[in-house]
Amino acid sequence: MNQQIKIAQIIQLVLILGFCVANYVLGDFSNIEKVKWDSSNLMFVLLPIAAYFFGLFISKNALSKVRKEQPTSEKIIAYQSSLIMRWATLEGAGFLILILKPELIIINIAILFLLIIIRPSKENAKAVLNIKESDFNS
Repeated sequence: MNQQIKIAQIIQLVLILGFCVANYVLGDFSNIEKVKWDSSNLMFVLLPIAAYFFGLFISKNALSKVRKEQPTSEKIIAYQSSLIMRWATLEGAGFLILILKPELIIINIAILFLLIIIRPSKENAKAVLNIKESDFNS
């Protein structure tokens, strides 16, 4: 099972690196201090917040379908899938901002921090899936 967590961590790393490269290539870093924060940018501020909560909702919804009697390996796969759903919603919001308003790169930097924080770990998997240590290592 530790191998499955490592795979999820590698997937996260690749997603973060791809997001960083896309932001570097498409982002407008030269105007980062000159951004005017007005009501026209409000939608772009709310978009990642909505994406975060939507990702949390679909992640919890996917994990709620995991049954207690399922094998631990299937539970871990569901955990991986739920994390990918959360990351995808955040990245989708980031790419939308990047394409529509590249000068709001500062929002994507905040999204990047969120992507880093939502890190797969053995402890989190055990807590979310109610898996005992003995079941996890078997």
